[in-house]
Amino acid sequence: NRFCYNIYFIRLGKIGMDGLDAIESDYSRLQDVQENLWRKTFAILDEMIAAFDEVAEPTLGMRVQSADASTTQSGGTLSVSGLSIPQRPTPPGTKIKTFVKRSRDEVVAAQKDVHVVLSKLSKDIDRLLPPLESPGSVPFCNPPVKFDVELVGKGVADHFFRNGQFGVGNAFLREAGIDEGGSLAKKSPFREMLTILGDLKKRILGPAITWAEKHQEQLEERRSNIAFRLHSLEYTRYLRQYRRRDAIEYARRHFPPFSRTEMPTIHKLMGALLFEDRLESSPYAQDLFNDQLWESTEKMFVCEYCGVLSLPPVCPLFALVNAGIIAFPVLLKANRILPKSGAFTDELPIEVEIEDKPQYHSIFICPVTHEESSQENPPMILRCGHILSKNAILKLPKGNTRFKCPYCPSEQPIEQCAEINI
Repeated sequence: NRFCYNIYFIRLGKIGMDGLDAIESDYSRLQDVQENLWRKTFAILDEMIAAFDEVAEPTLGMRVQSADASTTQSGGTLSVSGLSIPQRPTPPGTKIKTFVKRSRDEVVAAQKDVHVVLSKLSKDIDRLLPPLESPGSVPFCNPPVKFDVELVGKGVADHFFRNGQFGVGNAFLREAGIDEGGSLAKKSPFREMLTILGDLKKRILGPAITWAEKHQEQLEERRSNIAFRLHSLEYTRYLRQYRRRDAIEYARRHFPPFSRTEMPTIHKLMGALLFEDRLESSPYAQDLFNDQLWESTEKMFVCEYCGVLSLPPVCPLFALVNAGIIAFPVLLKANRILPKSGAFTDELPIEVEIEDKPQYHSIFICPVTHEESSQENPPMILRCGHILSKNAILKLPKGNTRFKCPYCPSEQPIEQCAEINI
């Protein structure tokens, strides 16, 4: 619910912070009354089961298993094989009926509270949020931006797959009318990743080490040290179990390939052998025997696993939602200030600052035109080594075949400029 709640706010147009606070308050109240309904319902069900058990117990106790037992009933006495036993009074049915009616009234009252808060939340949203001008458009963008509904749907399904909710992701694609053809290929790597990650959480390193050895070349190209981190954790596990000989043998087998890049850490790992009986108080406790190393290793594994497959380490939908939440106040202010003339088309005439985390590639800003590079306007390198945007280079010749670099005396024709990929 919270995830969908944040997605919804990304498309807000003319709502102020007071409106946001009102909706936030209604949403929190709705969560409280829903939780109260859930607790009350289950408490009543437990009481009802106990009441029925109490009624059924004396009846079951009076059953006679003997085949030759003759029973007669006279007045308030039960006779079994000549014995007269006072009959236990059966709880009146009106008591159960009253209990059921009272319980039903309590549940209905709690449900009414939920409907009242839900209705208020719905009315506040309808009152504060402008309707979409057309299906799939964003009203505060000028000109209106069209959402690729299928692409957004696949992003939502990707979010489910990354969290191991494969059934939910498939159901979402099916009910959204999106082709599931590529879903199997997307699920398979996440299924393996989540399996290995589950083992790491249990501190089982074997599957992760096997995966690292299988993708050794790709990891070396990425200059990743995940393989050494896994081997060092396995080594420290032996030390924690007082298996000194096994730890030494493991280090001899697996540490030599990392001696060129990880020698300082290897020195610490081998030095820890001197403190086998008091590792937690040794000088290496903070660096080598900290439980936080496991948490950082799990994050590192996810990052490297996705990197080997050329996938972003963070769910794209999650990154986009967070970036949208950060950028929303700026967009809201721009919507109020900027004219609606549609003078700008493919970009906003304002700069939106977001955190470094959502940035996955370098961005080139032309020093002449101050424009951000794009596929239509890529960065170009001059013979002198300076880099300008394509649009800036096309404007420099001014009818001549050659042009002068704005930053040095070098001259050259446009044909000698080369496009670069950052």
